[in-house]
Amino acid sequence: MGTKFIAAVSTSLVAIAGALAATGDGPSLADLELLRVPRGEVPPGEADLVNKLQLARALILGGKAREALDALDDVMARDLAGTFTVEVLYYKGFALDTLGEYDAAIANYEEALKLRPEDPSILLAMGQAYLDAGRDDAAAEAFARALAGAPDDSRALTGLAYLELKGGDAEGARARLERALAADPENALAMSYLGLLEMEARKYDLARAHLENALVLAPDNLTANFNLAGIYLMQGEYAGAEKHLRRVLERKPDDGEARFYLAGALEAQGKYDEALAEADKVVQSGVVIEGLVEMLDRLESRDGEK
Repeated sequence: MGTKFIAAVSTSLVAIAGALAATGDGPSLADLELLRVPRGEVPPGEADLVNKLQLARALILGGKAREALDALDDVMARDLAGTFTVEVLYYKGFALDTLGEYDAAIANYEEALKLRPEDPSILLAMGQAYLDAGRDDAAAEAFARALAGAPDDSRALTGLAYLELKGGDAEGARARLERALAADPENALAMSYLGLLEMEARKYDLARAHLENALVLAPDNLTANFNLAGIYLMQGEYAGAEKHLRRVLERKPDDGEARFYLAGALEAQGKYDEALAEADKVVQSGVVIEGLVEMLDRLESRDGEK
Protein backbone atom coordinates (compact mmCIF):
# COMPACT_ATOMS: atom_id res chain seq x y z
CA MET A 1 0.00 0.00 0.00
CA GLY A 2 2.93 2.33 0.54
CA THR A 3 4.78 3.37 3.67
CA LYS A 4 3.75 7.01 3.42
CA PHE A 5 0.09 6.06 3.46
CA ILE A 6 0.51 3.96 6.60
CA ALA A 7 2.50 6.79 8.20
CA ALA A 8 -0.30 9.23 7.41
CA VAL A 9 -2.86 6.92 9.03
CA SER A 10 -0.72 6.48 12.13
CA THR A 11 -0.21 10.24 12.44
CA SER A 12 -3.95 10.93 12.21
CA LEU A 13 -4.75 8.40 14.91
CA VAL A 14 -2.75 10.26 17.55
CA ALA A 15 -3.67 13.78 16.41
CA ILE A 16 -6.79 13.94 18.56
CA ALA A 17 -7.60 17.62 18.22
CA GLY A 18 -7.20 17.52 14.45
CA ALA A 19 -9.36 14.45 14.13
CA LEU A 20 -12.08 15.96 16.28
CA ALA A 21 -12.09 19.16 14.31
CA ALA A 22 -12.26 17.23 11.06
CA THR A 23 -15.17 15.05 12.11
CA GLY A 24 -17.34 17.18 14.39
CA ASP A 25 -20.85 15.78 14.59
CA GLY A 26 -22.78 19.04 14.71
CA PRO A 27 -26.00 19.34 16.71
CA SER A 28 -26.99 16.27 18.70
CA LEU A 29 -30.18 15.50 16.83
CA ALA A 30 -30.97 12.75 19.32
CA ASP A 31 -31.71 15.58 21.77
CA LEU A 32 -34.04 17.35 19.36
CA GLU A 33 -37.25 16.89 21.31
CA LEU A 34 -40.05 19.24 22.27
CA LEU A 35 -39.07 21.11 25.39
CA ARG A 36 -42.70 21.35 26.34
CA VAL A 37 -44.77 18.26 25.57
CA PRO A 38 -48.48 18.81 26.32
CA ARG A 39 -49.83 16.31 28.86
CA GLY A 40 -53.28 14.83 28.55
CA GLU A 41 -55.74 16.56 26.29
CA VAL A 42 -54.24 19.23 24.03
CA PRO A 43 -56.12 22.54 24.34
CA PRO A 44 -58.27 23.51 21.35
CA GLY A 45 -56.24 25.15 18.61
CA GLU A 46 -52.91 23.79 19.83
CA ALA A 47 -53.03 20.28 18.34
CA ASP A 48 -52.24 21.53 14.85
CA LEU A 49 -49.31 23.57 16.17
CA VAL A 50 -47.90 20.53 17.97
CA ASN A 51 -48.20 18.51 14.77
CA LYS A 52 -46.40 21.25 12.85
CA LEU A 53 -43.59 21.29 15.40
CA GLN A 54 -43.23 17.53 15.06
CA LEU A 55 -43.15 17.95 11.30
CA ALA A 56 -40.35 20.51 11.67
CA ARG A 57 -38.40 18.04 13.82
CA ALA A 58 -38.81 15.32 11.19
CA LEU A 59 -37.66 17.70 8.46
CA ILE A 60 -34.51 18.62 10.40
CA LEU A 61 -33.74 14.95 11.02
CA GLY A 62 -34.32 14.30 7.33
CA GLY A 63 -31.82 16.95 6.25
CA LYS A 64 -34.48 19.43 5.10
CA ALA A 65 -33.63 22.32 7.38
CA ARG A 66 -34.92 25.04 5.03
CA GLU A 67 -38.34 23.41 4.87
CA ALA A 68 -38.27 23.08 8.65
CA LEU A 69 -37.66 26.81 9.00
CA ASP A 70 -40.72 27.53 6.85
CA ALA A 71 -42.83 25.26 9.06
CA LEU A 72 -41.51 26.94 12.20
CA ASP A 73 -42.23 30.41 10.85
CA ASP A 74 -45.80 29.23 10.23
CA VAL A 75 -46.11 28.03 13.83
CA MET A 76 -44.78 31.34 15.14
CA ALA A 77 -47.25 33.31 13.02
CA ARG A 78 -50.23 31.25 14.17
CA ASP A 79 -49.25 30.86 17.83
CA LEU A 80 -50.81 34.13 18.94
CA ALA A 81 -50.64 33.19 22.62
CA GLY A 82 -46.92 32.46 22.38
CA THR A 83 -47.41 28.98 23.84
CA PHE A 84 -44.62 27.44 21.77
CA THR A 85 -42.29 30.41 21.30
CA VAL A 86 -39.41 28.71 23.14
CA GLU A 87 -39.88 25.48 21.16
CA VAL A 88 -39.86 27.36 17.86
CA LEU A 89 -36.70 29.27 18.77
CA TYR A 90 -35.01 26.05 19.91
CA TYR A 91 -35.90 24.17 16.73
CA LYS A 92 -34.87 27.10 14.56
CA GLY A 93 -31.51 27.12 16.30
CA PHE A 94 -30.98 23.47 15.38
CA ALA A 95 -32.05 24.02 11.79
CA LEU A 96 -29.78 27.04 11.34
CA ASP A 97 -26.84 25.23 12.93
CA THR A 98 -27.19 22.34 10.47
CA LEU A 99 -27.14 24.92 7.67
CA GLY A 100 -23.92 26.47 8.97
CA GLU A 101 -25.66 29.72 9.93
CA TYR A 102 -24.12 29.74 13.39
CA ASP A 103 -24.65 33.37 14.40
CA ALA A 104 -28.35 33.12 13.57
CA ALA A 105 -28.60 29.83 15.48
CA ILE A 106 -26.97 31.39 18.55
CA ALA A 107 -29.28 34.39 18.35
CA ASN A 108 -32.32 32.10 18.46
CA TYR A 109 -30.96 30.24 21.47
CA GLU A 110 -30.28 33.52 23.26
CA GLU A 111 -33.88 34.61 22.69
CA ALA A 112 -35.12 31.25 24.00
CA LEU A 113 -32.99 31.65 27.14
CA LYS A 114 -34.58 35.02 27.85
CA LEU A 115 -37.89 33.17 28.19
CA ARG A 116 -36.52 30.07 29.90
CA PRO A 117 -33.25 31.04 31.64
CA GLU A 118 -30.67 28.36 32.37
CA ASP A 119 -32.59 25.60 30.58
CA PRO A 120 -29.93 22.87 30.13
CA SER A 121 -31.16 21.70 26.73
CA ILE A 122 -31.02 25.20 25.27
CA LEU A 123 -27.60 25.87 26.79
CA LEU A 124 -26.23 22.60 25.40
CA ALA A 125 -27.54 23.36 21.94
CA MET A 126 -26.08 26.85 22.10
CA GLY A 127 -22.75 25.42 23.24
CA GLN A 128 -22.73 23.14 20.20
CA ALA A 129 -23.42 26.11 17.92
CA TYR A 130 -20.52 27.99 19.50
CA LEU A 131 -18.30 24.96 18.89
CA ASP A 132 -19.37 24.77 15.26
CA ALA A 133 -18.59 28.47 14.91
CA GLY A 134 -15.10 27.96 16.35
CA ARG A 135 -15.85 29.91 19.52
CA ASP A 136 -14.52 27.43 22.07
CA ASP A 137 -14.47 29.80 25.06
CA ALA A 138 -18.14 30.67 24.61
CA ALA A 139 -18.96 26.97 24.17
CA ALA A 140 -17.20 26.14 27.44
CA GLU A 141 -19.20 28.83 29.24
CA ALA A 142 -22.49 27.47 27.86
CA PHE A 143 -21.64 23.89 28.84
CA ALA A 144 -20.56 25.02 32.31
CA ARG A 145 -23.86 26.90 32.78
CA ALA A 146 -25.77 23.79 31.78
CA LEU A 147 -23.75 21.72 34.23
CA ALA A 148 -24.37 24.20 37.04
CA GLY A 149 -28.09 23.62 36.69
CA ALA A 150 -27.79 19.87 36.16
CA PRO A 151 -24.50 18.61 37.72
CA ASP A 152 -24.89 15.07 36.33
CA ASP A 153 -25.89 16.06 32.80
CA SER A 154 -23.99 13.59 30.63
CA ARG A 155 -24.17 15.82 27.54
CA ALA A 156 -22.68 18.85 29.30
CA LEU A 157 -19.90 16.71 30.76
CA THR A 158 -19.14 15.37 27.29
CA GLY A 159 -19.03 18.86 25.79
CA LEU A 160 -16.50 20.01 28.37
CA ALA A 161 -14.49 16.80 27.91
CA TYR A 162 -14.33 17.50 24.18
CA LEU A 163 -12.80 20.89 24.87
CA GLU A 164 -10.31 19.37 27.30
CA LEU A 165 -9.35 16.79 24.68
CA LYS A 166 -8.88 19.53 22.15
CA GLY A 167 -6.74 21.49 24.61
CA GLY A 168 -4.53 18.51 25.37
CA ASP A 169 -5.82 17.83 28.91
CA ALA A 170 -6.20 14.06 28.53
CA GLU A 171 -6.60 13.33 32.24
CA GLY A 172 -9.23 16.01 32.75
CA ALA A 173 -11.12 14.74 29.72
CA ARG A 174 -10.96 11.14 30.92
CA ALA A 175 -12.37 12.08 34.33
CA ARG A 176 -15.30 13.97 32.77
CA LEU A 177 -16.02 11.20 30.28
CA GLU A 178 -16.12 8.62 33.04
CA ARG A 179 -18.61 10.83 34.90
CA ALA A 180 -20.62 11.26 31.70
CA LEU A 181 -20.85 7.50 31.16
CA ALA A 182 -21.69 6.88 34.80
CA ALA A 183 -24.62 9.26 34.36
CA ASP A 184 -25.62 7.80 30.98
CA PRO A 185 -23.99 4.48 29.99
CA GLU A 186 -25.44 4.87 26.48
CA ASN A 187 -23.73 8.19 25.72
CA ALA A 188 -22.17 7.16 22.41
CA LEU A 189 -20.23 10.39 21.95
CA ALA A 190 -18.55 10.06 25.35
CA MET A 191 -17.69 6.47 24.48
CA SER A 192 -16.16 7.53 21.18
CA TYR A 193 -14.03 10.19 22.90
CA LEU A 194 -12.75 7.57 25.34
CA GLY A 195 -11.74 5.65 22.24
CA LEU A 196 -9.78 8.68 21.09
CA LEU A 197 -7.96 8.82 24.42
CA GLU A 198 -6.91 5.20 24.06
CA MET A 199 -5.79 5.92 20.50
CA GLU A 200 -3.56 8.70 21.81
CA ALA A 201 -2.03 6.14 24.18
CA ARG A 202 -1.68 3.75 21.20
CA LYS A 203 -3.90 1.19 22.95
CA TYR A 204 -5.62 0.36 19.69
CA ASP A 205 -7.49 -2.76 20.81
CA LEU A 206 -9.07 -0.91 23.72
CA ALA A 207 -9.81 2.09 21.49
CA ARG A 208 -11.41 -0.23 18.97
CA ALA A 209 -13.69 -1.71 21.64
CA HIS A 210 -14.86 1.76 22.77
CA LEU A 211 -15.51 2.91 19.19
CA GLU A 212 -17.32 -0.27 18.18
CA ASN A 213 -19.56 0.04 21.27
CA ALA A 214 -20.25 3.68 20.42
CA LEU A 215 -21.36 2.69 16.94
CA VAL A 216 -23.74 0.06 18.29
CA LEU A 217 -25.50 2.93 20.06
CA ALA A 218 -25.09 5.56 17.33
CA PRO A 219 -24.22 4.02 13.92
CA ASP A 220 -23.87 7.41 12.21
CA ASN A 221 -21.51 9.01 14.73
CA LEU A 222 -18.86 10.63 12.52
CA THR A 223 -16.10 10.73 15.11
CA ALA A 224 -16.40 7.01 15.86
CA ASN A 225 -16.72 5.98 12.21
CA PHE A 226 -13.69 8.01 11.14
CA ASN A 227 -11.38 6.85 13.88
CA LEU A 228 -12.52 3.23 13.85
CA ALA A 229 -11.75 3.20 10.12
CA GLY A 230 -8.25 4.41 10.95
CA ILE A 231 -7.75 1.54 13.39
CA TYR A 232 -9.05 -0.97 10.84
CA LEU A 233 -6.56 0.37 8.31
CA MET A 234 -3.74 -0.03 10.80
CA GLN A 235 -4.85 -3.59 11.55
CA GLY A 236 -5.30 -4.59 7.91
CA GLU A 237 -9.12 -4.84 7.93
CA TYR A 238 -9.62 -2.87 4.75
CA ALA A 239 -13.21 -3.81 3.95
CA GLY A 240 -14.28 -2.68 7.42
CA ALA A 241 -12.37 0.57 6.99
CA GLU A 242 -14.09 1.14 3.64
CA LYS A 243 -17.53 0.68 5.20
CA HIS A 244 -16.94 3.23 7.95
CA LEU A 245 -15.29 5.78 5.67
CA ARG A 246 -18.22 5.62 3.28
CA ARG A 247 -20.52 6.38 6.21
CA VAL A 248 -18.48 9.49 6.97
CA LEU A 249 -18.54 10.61 3.34
CA GLU A 250 -22.29 10.14 3.09
CA ARG A 251 -22.63 13.00 5.56
CA LYS A 252 -19.43 14.90 4.74
CA PRO A 253 -18.74 14.40 1.03
CA ASP A 254 -16.14 17.19 1.02
CA ASP A 255 -13.96 15.56 3.69
CA GLY A 256 -10.71 15.12 1.76
CA GLU A 257 -8.95 13.26 4.57
CA ALA A 258 -11.67 10.61 4.85
CA ARG A 259 -11.65 10.25 1.06
CA PHE A 260 -7.86 9.78 1.05
CA TYR A 261 -8.15 6.95 3.55
CA LEU A 262 -11.00 5.45 1.50
CA ALA A 263 -8.72 5.45 -1.54
CA GLY A 264 -6.10 3.62 0.53
CA ALA A 265 -8.62 1.02 1.72
CA LEU A 266 -9.77 0.42 -1.86
CA GLU A 267 -6.21 0.12 -3.13
CA ALA A 268 -5.40 -2.44 -0.44
CA GLN A 269 -8.36 -4.53 -1.63
CA GLY A 270 -7.20 -4.41 -5.25
CA LYS A 271 -10.00 -2.04 -6.30
CA TYR A 272 -7.57 0.13 -8.22
CA ASP A 273 -9.98 1.99 -10.53
CA GLU A 274 -12.18 2.99 -7.60
CA ALA A 275 -9.11 3.98 -5.57
CA LEU A 276 -7.82 6.20 -8.37
CA ALA A 277 -11.20 7.90 -8.72
CA GLU A 278 -11.28 8.66 -4.99
CA ALA A 279 -7.66 9.89 -4.97
CA ASP A 280 -8.46 12.24 -7.85
CA LYS A 281 -11.34 13.67 -5.80
CA VAL A 282 -8.92 14.31 -2.93
CA VAL A 283 -6.72 16.34 -5.29
CA GLN A 284 -9.77 18.30 -6.45
CA SER A 285 -10.69 19.06 -2.82
CA GLY A 286 -7.38 20.87 -2.35
CA VAL A 287 -6.44 18.91 0.77
CA VAL A 288 -2.69 18.37 1.18
CA ILE A 289 -1.93 14.98 2.76
CA GLU A 290 1.38 13.17 3.10
CA GLY A 291 1.36 10.08 0.89
CA LEU A 292 -1.16 11.37 -1.65
CA VAL A 293 1.37 11.98 -4.43
CA GLU A 294 2.90 8.53 -3.90
CA MET A 295 -0.56 6.94 -3.99
CA LEU A 296 -1.47 8.71 -7.23
CA ASP A 297 1.81 7.62 -8.85
CA ARG A 298 1.14 3.98 -7.94
CA LEU A 299 -2.46 4.02 -9.11
CA GLU A 300 -1.76 5.92 -12.33
CA SER A 301 1.10 3.55 -13.21
CA ARG A 302 -1.28 0.60 -12.80
CA ASP A 303 -3.82 2.39 -14.98
CA GLY A 304 -1.19 2.92 -17.66
CA GLU A 305 -0.29 -0.76 -17.67
CA LYS A 306 -3.77 -1.82 -18.82
